[in-house]
Amino acid sequence: MTLSGFEGYLIDCELGTSTIRSYLLAVKAFTNEDKPFESTPVHDFLRQKLLTLSHAGVNLYIKAFKHYCGFLGLSVFPCITKKKETPKSRILLTDKEIEEVIACEDSKYTLFWTLLAYTGARPGEICALKPEDIDLSNKIIYIQKSKTGLTRKAPIADHIIDPLTLRLRTLSSPYLFALQRTGKPITYMSYMVNWKKRLEILGITKKVAPYSFRHSFITNSLGNGADLFAVQDIVGHTSAQTTRMYYHGNINLMKKALHKLPLVVARQNPEELIETMNSLIDEFLGKNDFFDKIEILEAKKHLLMSVKTHSDMV
Repeated sequence: MTLSGFEGYLIDCELGTSTIRSYLLAVKAFTNEDKPFESTPVHDFLRQKLLTLSHAGVNLYIKAFKHYCGFLGLSVFPCITKKKETPKSRILLTDKEIEEVIACEDSKYTLFWTLLAYTGARPGEICALKPEDIDLSNKIIYIQKSKTGLTRKAPIADHIIDPLTLRLRTLSSPYLFALQRTGKPITYMSYMVNWKKRLEILGITKKVAPYSFRHSFITNSLGNGADLFAVQDIVGHTSAQTTRMYYHGNINLMKKALHKLPLVVARQNPEELIETMNSLIDEFLGKNDFFDKIEILEAKKHLLMSVKTHSDMV
């Protein structure tokens, strides 16, 4: 049975290139065994896969089969229900590594990696961006080709405005990032070649992928106190529970939450408060070249002196 019709169906569903490829392979693995696409054979097939694959691996087949049911005009079989997955251990990029990856190598993909890092978008969503999706006056990117099929908005950081403006002025294709030969959006293969080249130049050997920008965006935003629901809207999670998983086990967030408890604040040692303030100063001002490092140091000294003065008065 040919799967060309199913491929067209998946394209119409506006799924990403890599997702379509995975779903086609999953359905092909079943149909190659010459089994009728009916509830019992599908159930037996999935049960057999559970013997060799993780729940995440089986869920890929399940999602593919759900779409195949839609393609054939069938109701989803009762056996096609997602399995509970063990949360993945995500390998993140540090802020320093993100900046190095963006700045490394030639400038061809620099804006592509910049948008990934500062919007939390999926790589396929950035590939599909068109000039009309960029609203510079309101500093918003409209992400049309999302995983859920729903359009969402992502704010644009101020320092990205100028390179985006330049890109739009010099653009000669219908996509923000396009292949020169065809004018079509850049593909998984094209940006992966550039990704691997950058990692190799930088000597980054840990197992990170372009998707790690998204994981880092969510984790670092929440870790820095960003509102859970705001982050959920930016990255396009349909459930806050998905976003909330990035909180799990983050001891720094737990400590920050504890230190905001009024009972703790009222009994906190003044010098501990100064230490907290110093870390906040370093976090928000120390990394910014606009602020003079000597003046920041003087501000810290004044804070410490104020504690000592208060102690003397008491």
